[in-house]
Amino acid sequence: MFIEGDYLVIQNLRKFYRQKLFFRKSGKKFAE
Repeated sequence: MFIEGDYLVIQNLRKFYRQKLFFRKSGKKFAE
């Protein structure tokens, strides 16, 4: 059975990971 709480945690982790990748790309642009 799928628990709603786990779903929210997964969503937050995905969002955090995406932001991390985004900032890393932005950092490369600024570094150049």
